Amino acid sequence: MQDAVELKHFFESKRPLLMIVDSTRAESKRLLAAAGTLADPNHIVFRIKAKPTLPLTTLFELFSHHWAVRYSDVEASHSQDQLNFIVECLTAHNQNCVLLVAQAHLLSDVFLRALCRLAEVQENKMPRIRLILSGYPELVEKVNAWYSSATEKPPVVFASDVISAENKKTFLLSSQFLSKFWQMHSVKSMAVLALIISGVLWWKMQQVELLFHAKQQLPAHSESVKV
Repeated sequence: MQDAVELKHFFESKRPLLMIVDSTRAESKRLLAAAGTLADPNHIVFRIKAKPTLPLTTLFELFSHHWAVRYSDVEASHSQDQLNFIVECLTAHNQNCVLLVAQAHLLSDVFLRALCRLAEVQENKMPRIRLILSGYPELVEKVNAWYSSATEKPPVVFASDVISAENKKTFLLSSQFLSKFWQMHSVKSMAVLALIISGVLWWKMQQVELLFHAKQQLPAHSESVKV
């Protein structure tokens, strides 16, 4: 199948990160299993099932199971320093591994950003940690948003029986356009949103003030009627 060919090409390339776009868990599971079999048998394959509450420490603890990584040496360091040190440990011992992440669209922004940074530090060199993220189509937009503008966006493999070939190019172009549009207009959008909220609050305050004056005048009107 075409997706299997693309997976094989990824392992032969120098790209550190690959995304598998899918809308069904069954197809995603099949492609992740195929990725595991296509990896070098000498490489350790790590697997993570994503969820929104997954802490970033899970990533460091997972890589600490590799014999070449001395996790205790970086346990108290900054997250980016930890990731860099893990790559350095693998490089020093000429070791490689693969990280497969299922349902990656559920990852928190902090976790997903860490994975993108881990991939970026390995660009233009033979990657020691290959990352394969599988998830729903919105995963592409999230990852592309975290990647720097100077770095080529990661390749994408589409589930052949979920997204038709003629829609692949359209989907990529639209997701890239939305990502760039948000980066360019996010400040303006927030300003407009703040202006709308301010207008609504002002209108509510005017209503409360009118109601307050009406209640203040009501007793005086009642007394004049009694007289």
